[in-house]
Amino acid sequence: YAGMRRGGRALYAFNVTTPSSPSLLWKIDNNSSGLSALGQTWSEARVTRIKGIDDPVIIMGGGYDPGEDSSAPGTPTMGNIVVVLNSATGEVLKVFSGLSRPVPASVSIVDSDRDGQMDRAYAVDLGGSVYRIVFPSATPADWVITKIADFSASSASGQKMFYAPAVTPTQLGGATVYAVQVGTGDREKPLKASGTEDRYFTVLDKGQTSPVGIADLVSMTTNGLSSIPNNKYGCYL
Repeated sequence: YAGMRRGGRALYAFNVTTPSSPSLLWKIDNNSSGLSALGQTWSEARVTRIKGIDDPVIIMGGGYDPGEDSSAPGTPTMGNIVVVLNSATGEVLKVFSGLSRPVPASVSIVDSDRDGQMDRAYAVDLGGSVYRIVFPSATPADWVITKIADFSASSASGQKMFYAPAVTPTQLGGATVYAVQVGTGDREKPLKASGTEDRYFTVLDKGQTSPVGIADLVSMTTNGLSSIPNNKYGCYL
């Protein structure tokens, strides 16, 4: 599965069953049904399984919006979606739309019950938001996305998240929570010397249904950090 990055807004699937004679399996782009919001395809097409669906599926971010090249990008025109596809046919199974900013980062897959199939995922966007996606059944109508953190207001320069978060299950008060770790930084302007205020976040997904902000986290730069209070949702550096 190959995207195009700066080259376009399409994803190509190749049949390489016979390596010496590969062929095009399918192609989707922003002209495909339901995918008008697909941006430049930066996000890795990650292949996984969902219980009850025979074919493997692909989950990927909606990609990059060239408008983000601006120092003050306006309302996104593309990329602010997460897409789930049938990996064999390219059929669009679900589009999670209306995310705050584009999603060029890959989506992190979680198999919480260790049955070899995805039951939740985490995505991040270029506005500094973190999203949880749950897959409770094989029915796409049951799949739900929730913004669990929003750091867009924590810096005048924004908190752009270009890379997939690392996700680790852990225990808190006898319950399983998920530590979602992600750094910010504008990879399209890596030499920018001023106006940046990037951070590394650990966000605890405690099942919150509305987004937490930086005030709900503990700073690691004050007196060191040995623990996180029960009323906080993580930490940052």
